[in-house]
Amino acid sequence: MINKKLVITTQIRENYGTHTWDGLGECPAYWKNKGGNTYVVHNEELMDADSIAEIQTLIEFEDNHFSEETISTVFVDPLDHVAEDYKTIHTIVKHNGKWIVIRTAENVVNGELVGCWREEIKTISRTDEIGVGGEKSNHTVEYELVNGRFAHSEEELTEELNAI
Repeated sequence: MINKKLVITTQIRENYGTHTWDGLGECPAYWKNKGGNTYVVHNEELMDADSIAEIQTLIEFEDNHFSEETISTVFVDPLDHVAEDYKTIHTIVKHNGKWIVIRTAENVVNGELVGCWREEIKTISRTDEIGVGGEKSNHTVEYELVNGRFAHSEEELTEELNAI
């Protein structure tokens, strides 16, 4: 039985110096904080120091334009609410030796619209395999509608919404 979950919070920064950079010489640095992400790990087997360090190599990155770095790593009760309803939660799992991130955004919570999509859409879940520096591959998406139906592409979503 799982008695804790790992929550990793990050800070994203954007380098405004790149907006006027001509690509020659060293890139000017004018970094501004731009929010961050909340990553959650539920599997206690992935909560040892080595696994946490490996997870950080998957989510942290820096280039001339953006960076994302860990600002906190905490263990909390599995029932604890770790972000506001409008925030996207990034759940990290390891499946068949591959790291997977599932980004779930709530759009309708307790009948109230908290997101920015049509009110018929309850949640949007995007799934990717992730590699070092946040490199993503094998993207899938799932839309859960408030009527209990699901769509697995924008085309399916359009058909579902047109049928309502």
